[in-house]
Amino acid sequence: MGRTTNEHTVRSGAGARRLRLSLAVLAGILAAGCSRSLEPGVRQASAAPVTGAAAVRSRVSPTPVLPHVAPVGPAAAAASNDDPALVTALPLPLPSPSTPFALPAPPAPSAEPVSLPGGALPEEALSMRFTLLPGVTLPPGVKEKVTRIADGYFRRTGKPLVVTSGVRDAVSQADAMYDLFRLGADVDTLYRNKGALREIQRAYNAGRAASRPEGVVVAAMGEVIRRQVESGVYISAHLRSGAVDVRNRDMSLSEKRALLDAVLEVGGVTALEETRPPHYHLQVD
Repeated sequence: MGRTTNEHTVRSGAGARRLRLSLAVLAGILAAGCSRSLEPGVRQASAAPVTGAAAVRSRVSPTPVLPHVAPVGPAAAAASNDDPALVTALPLPLPSPSTPFALPAPPAPSAEPVSLPGGALPEEALSMRFTLLPGVTLPPGVKEKVTRIADGYFRRTGKPLVVTSGVRDAVSQADAMYDLFRLGADVDTLYRNKGALREIQRAYNAGRAASRPEGVVVAAMGEVIRRQVESGVYISAHLRSGAVDVRNRDMSLSEKRALLDAVLEVGGVTALEETRPPHYHLQVD
């Protein structure tokens, strides 16, 4: 009977050592920097026999086994000499003071916009398909057309459109036409109302002949355009919120074709390519 009791005591003592060493290993995983300060206590705990009430408790409750826990630090390595069964392999490296434990980063959100039922894109996602230069504004009806054209172009090329001009007042229209006159553009092919065109052109020529500053010449041209609008004459659809200009100087031939295909797909828009400066003039019907 005494021999049986001693055997149980020895077994329970080994089980208690395993429990204490397992707890020391877990403590090393959670706070690797504290492993060195725990080494003396671990050695003492592994060397001290367990008797009395602790031995009785160990016979009642089996020692829990923590699978796949590897020893951490010198203390655990020394303790493994007492009980080789504690040495197990861990597939992943454990943290150390130089490489602290860190939680995995959450997955990055998808850059692809969320689709609505039926495959449609929300309005804010479609608006990202084109950009407006500073000062350019679009009325709601024109913006809706440009948004659909830009989406069709993006689907074909993966690139956004750049809108360089939208709604213009008389002075803005005069400023645009000043650049066309100065660059020698073929304005007769750009404007249908030749009478209104000649009236604006005379104001330009008079100002340049008198060596007036550009701002003064533009203001004189703008006054002519303002009077024309008051009489119901619109030299450009930009004055009636029915046209936009889209940059094409960096488009390849295939990308230009993609834009024209998108215009045809949307419908109700006429595209005219202008070269000075290079852009597409989109006339919204």
